Amino acid sequence: MHEFETENLVVRLLTQEDKECFVSLYTDPKTMKHIAAPLTYEAAEAMFNNVVKNIFRDNYEMMIWAITSKSSGSFLGVESLNFKQFVTGSAEAGLILNRLSHGKGTAVEALVGLINYGFNFLSLNTIYASCTKGNYAPQRVLRMSGFTKVERSSENSLTYCISCN
Repeated sequence: MHEFETENLVVRLLTQEDKECFVSLYTDPKTMKHIAAPLTYEAAEAMFNNVVKNIFRDNYEMMIWAITSKSSGSFLGVESLNFKQFVTGSAEAGLILNRLSHGKGTAVEALVGLINYGFNFLSLNTIYASCTKGNYAPQRVLRMSGFTKVERSSENSLTYCISCN
């Protein structure tokens, strides 16, 4: 049921038990620095409730997974696929890790797992991802995960994509 594992991670759809960890990601100014303005607790809680409410609909526009450690079970972050603005067979990936998970290879492992899941089980053809131009860590993660930069980049952000062979 829309769940997958990698060598060190279990990636599963969000549940009510993930609420506080989810809210802490989206309200942390350091975590959100290069993504968007941090949310208030109330806004993050409302976002979480909306995501969990819609996650099991058949005509989903976005899927959001909790990334957890296989060894400890601890919550490491979230990753997503957004289908809303794309033609059939395409989606945009998103990834936010808690600060304790940075620099440990978790981002690449989670993203490669998401790519494999998207291509092999969701029948996607192309996955896009964006990041700000000045934020070099996600650019490196995207390249290490197999993404290549595309020309659709804007003034402040870069767009990457990966296609199924």
